[in-house]
Formats: sequence, C-alpha cells, structure tokens
Amino acid sequence: MRLFRIRTKGCDIMKLKFGGLPFLSLIVAFLLFALSVEAAPQMLRVRIGSGKSSGTLSSSSAMTLVDGRGHSVNGGTKIAVNFNGDGTVAVSGKKLQNPLAVSSKVPIAWNGRPYRGKIELRRGSEGWIIVNVINVEEYLRGVLKMEINPAWPMEAIRAQAIVARTYAISHANRSGTRGYDFDDSQNAQVYRGVNAEDAMLDRGISATKGMVVLWQGQPALTPYHSDSGGWTADVRDVWGGTRPYLIAQQEPFPSRSPHETWKTTLSASQVTSIVRKMGVNVGDVTALSVAERDRGGRAVLLRVNGTAGTATVKSHAFRMAADPKIIRSTYFEMRGSAGSTTEEFGKPLLPLPSITAEEPERAINRNDPELLIKLTQEGAFTKDELMDMLLRPETRSAYLEKALVRSRPGAKPRPATPVSPKRPASGTFVFEGRGWGHGVGMSQWGAKAMADNGWKAEKILGYYYPGTTIKQIY
Repeated sequence: MRLFRIRTKGCDIMKLKFGGLPFLSLIVAFLLFALSVEAAPQMLRVRIGSGKSSGTLSSSSAMTLVDGRGHSVNGGTKIAVNFNGDGTVAVSGKKLQNPLAVSSKVPIAWNGRPYRGKIELRRGSEGWIIVNVINVEEYLRGVLKMEINPAWPMEAIRAQAIVARTYAISHANRSGTRGYDFDDSQNAQVYRGVNAEDAMLDRGISATKGMVVLWQGQPALTPYHSDSGGWTADVRDVWGGTRPYLIAQQEPFPSRSPHETWKTTLSASQVTSIVRKMGVNVGDVTALSVAERDRGGRAVLLRVNGTAGTATVKSHAFRMAADPKIIRSTYFEMRGSAGSTTEEFGKPLLPLPSITAEEPERAINRNDPELLIKLTQEGAFTKDELMDMLLRPETRSAYLEKALVRSRPGAKPRPATPVSPKRPASGTFVFEGRGWGHGVGMSQWGAKAMADNGWKAEKILGYYYPGTTIKQIY
C-alpha cells in the first residue's frame, strides 16, 4: 500500500527538546498528518474493461475526444471504436493516437453501461484497457450498492461508505505502467457505475463526505468482508504482516446472516488437486486436519497427509485455491474418511458463544491462564473437554468461551450446526463452518447487527479497527 510520507535527504537539522520530546519529532508528526490530509487523492483511475478489439461509446449529450497528440474531435452521441494493432484507435473512420480521452457533460456509457467522469482508452502493459477517471465521491455511488443493502440501517451504510472511501484513497496513485489504480471487480471493490446508484446510499455517502479511517495520520488499510461468523481474523494469519488495528476479536452481537453457517463436502481427489494447485505435492491426500487455530477458533494452518509425505499449509491459501465460494471462510472444522478421520466423528461443532455489549472486559480476558485454572477448579469443563484441551491446545480458547457462556445466569449458547449421524463416505472430507469472507477488518453483517443495536458508524469502525481515528480530510 502506498502511503504518504515525508522524505528528507541531505539535511542536518538540530534536534530541540520541547516538553520532554524532540521538537523535530513534533514537527515531523504534524507535517505527516498535514500531508496525508492535503495529498489525499480525490481522483481515481478505475479499469472497467480490457482485452477488447472493439466497443461502443454512447452518451445523451455530444462527446469530445482528445487523442495522444492533442487532436480534438467532436464524436457525437454514439461512437463505434476499433483498436488497431499499431496502437491507434479507429473512430468513425478516423485514426486517433493512443491514449484517447472521452468527455461529456453527462455520463458516458461503455458498451451500454454508463459511468460518470471521463472515459480513457489506452494501450498499456496489459494491452488495450478502458479506464474510468472519476472523483472519489462519485466512484462510491457506483460501489456501495454492490457491497451493502440500501434497506440496512443508515449507520451501517455510513460505516460502509467510510471504509470504502478509505480503501479507495489508500490504493490510489498506483497506476504506473498499468494506467489505472485498481479494477472494478472484487479484487478491489465491485464497481458498476451509474447503474448501481441508489438514493438511500447516496445519503450515506453525502453524510460522510471526505471521512476516512486514519492510523497515525495516514489512511488505514480497511479490508472488509461479508460475515465473520462471530470472530474476525488477524491480518497476519490471512495475508501476512501485522497491523495493530487488524486483529482477531469477537463480535458483540450475533449477525443472524444467511451465511451464519455453511457445509461443504470435497472428495479426496478434489483436496489433492487443491493442494497441488498450491504447489504442494504429498501424493494422494489421505488425511487433512487443523494444525493450528487462532484464539477465536479459526483455522490458521492445515496439516496434509498423503501417500508421498506430509505438509503444513495456510488455511487461507487452501481456501483461495479451493474457491472462496466453496470454502466460505477459515472458521471451520472438518470431518472425513480417506484412510483416517480428520476430527472425531459425530462430535458437533463447538457452539459459538455470544457476548453482550455490557461484557467486553470478560471477553477480552478469555485467554487469561488464571481464568482457565479458576474455571477448571469450579468444574466448568467436562472430562471430555479437559482431555480435548490437553490433546489439542488450540481448542482451549473455544472451550473457555463455551464455559463462560454456561456460567452466565440464564444464558444459552447458540445452537451448533447439526451433524448428520451418517459417517462421511469413504474418500470425502466434510467442512462445516461459519461466516463468509477472509474475516479481516469489518464484517458487513456484523456492522448491521451493531447498527440494529444502536451503535453509530464511528463506534462500529472503532470496534473493527481499534486504535484508529476517523477524520474528514476534504
């Protein structure tokens, strides 16, 4: 991620003390914040098409075309475009030089889909591409409906607008030889131009104009996903690296989303293909198990046993290789039969505990060893649970949460996903999980649950990105 930084070269500045702190540090800190605010880009370059040999531009008002040599052409309201192998663009019988900038007083449609801003046709390192040059606020109007339901609470919409704006700004100015900052797919943020605009979502965008999530004065990295399943993931377990504000934490309210639980069955041959796709060769896979879980119970590492050896792989990488629509999250347990079982067959998934907004301190201390000892002495765990924690230390956090729920007067754990009493067929692996997405940062369904419970957007984002601040930078 490109951030805004001050670089000093060849300078020798005297350091003065001010209030016990180096005066230079205070100046630099102030300038860093000032630069991050003033230098924040307000124009984006979004790739909306590529690899085409031809296409159509249209608008309800006359379009103006300016080519790479500065020649201006009145293109009318509909233009047939053909891309030539010599790097030129054929427009209505005229040969124009790359790149070609197209503007109009009203939205311009590329192959029938209208966009605000300008359209640019250019030949870059990836061949011919179509780029929408648009300001941040208008870009968001084409994004939010693809990411959130307009019928959701306004505070959830405001939160989505702020993180989507932060994501866009933090990833801008990356065009380089590509000619664009990011594309219009889920690789960045799904963007569909004017067709995705909605009056209610426009309200949320206008109400948060220029507002972004900041970490130490600079736009934060604000990934988001559909449903965490109750626990978010730490960024280091998904993409690597660390961010103090992208950590694993339990959500205060159940999401009640349609993705709350899921189940997938893969054959041993499918698992073998997935592992080979990851560049790992252990022969034919005979067993698959969770080698490490995070404190919320998410699978971090998987152990793969095969006819030619054993390997350990990241569960996120396995999920992406398998297809994230099939393995919907890394919050899963497995059962299988391919020479050996992956988990104890017939044992239900651990019920996901829920905490209330009034009990954040109790949830934060869930990994306190003294609390674990105290609960053990009080008989909070069954013999089977104690044995399982001894054999599988990674399950301790989940069992501790389960015990805390049981110890709460009148509290009942959420029901576990029902497990069929039938043993999986020979050579199959059953994945039973919760949530949908990578799990890092804001859960959209979790944000909705918070908004339903009266939380403001600022409080929602403060929970998902702890330690950050929200600032209107333009």
